[in-house]
Amino acid sequence: MQHANTKRLPAFLCAIAGATLLAGCGGGGGASSTATGLTGGWVTVLTPSDSGTYSSNCNAITLGGKAFISQTWYRCCSGDASDTGVTVSWKNLVTGSSGTAHQTPHYCLLIGTTYLCDHSWDATIALTLGDNIFEVTAIDPGGAGGTDTITVSKTENSWTVSGTLTSYEGTGLDIYRSGVGVNLKDESGSLLIGTSGAGVSGQFTLSCITTGNYLLEPTAAPFDHSFAPPWYAISVADSDVTGYDFKSVAYSASGSISYATNGDPVTGIEVEITDGSATFSRFLLQDGSYNYVVPAGSYTITPVPFGGYTFTPQSRSVDLSAGSQSDLDFIYNTQ
Repeated sequence: MQHANTKRLPAFLCAIAGATLLAGCGGGGGASSTATGLTGGWVTVLTPSDSGTYSSNCNAITLGGKAFISQTWYRCCSGDASDTGVTVSWKNLVTGSSGTAHQTPHYCLLIGTTYLCDHSWDATIALTLGDNIFEVTAIDPGGAGGTDTITVSKTENSWTVSGTLTSYEGTGLDIYRSGVGVNLKDESGSLLIGTSGAGVSGQFTLSCITTGNYLLEPTAAPFDHSFAPPWYAISVADSDVTGYDFKSVAYSASGSISYATNGDPVTGIEVEITDGSATFSRFLLQDGSYNYVVPAGSYTITPVPFGGYTFTPQSRSVDLSAGSQSDLDFIYNTQ
């Protein structure tokens, strides 16, 4: 059954929008893909390449692209991929493996009318050594659809390198709270993977690493974390390697910002922390909190003024020479 509550761009708005918006006017649009056995639709592979061939030594790859919106099975605007009326799937013609892609409908606004104007898809797929021929198909319940293909050549086997970046207290040093990551260099010192950030727990994983000898070292900006050890010389051969852990003398400075009127958490406000020579800033989390993990030392924390309103206090000075500090809170004065 056709979706109820359908909404594409009305005919008179399509005329106004012109050719550049025709994909949102009830048609599938145009693409270079084929429609083998299928008519009335299309799909394209644009990532990692739109040329039809690509080489990688990774164990998996993310394919992505665009697909048509069904002329008769669309709806608007729930935010779900089913709005497109189209299902995108993939198959590795060499191995026989297959699956369904993740789909994202895109909405546009013209003269006060929201309409379904575009549609993208993506899928992360395992690779086998040699050529992997992927056929991507987009089809609606009425049989309209199209296909596109890409050949991904996995050139050699690869593995992962993993470890942690933490303080001596065990707090994770991640890219968001600390600006900390890791670099991987080859034996000549050439950078292969730069500033791959760690997660909240401080764990990091570097992928697509082929057999060889490397230098793994932490990196941090804007503050100069001192890590122990300062680097690892590592060897990768025939298996994943883990346990490359780095530690730093670092402490947490955390707090929150709430409205003066009702105590509710504030969001969308940027908070800066500075040691007088370098400054690091991030936006508040959804619960109105912030948390920095920085080297031992003295800092000033300042919310960035927004909309002409003020904060109480305007800033906070904190000494992180001996330990973490919490409850470094601010009040957002909207009057």
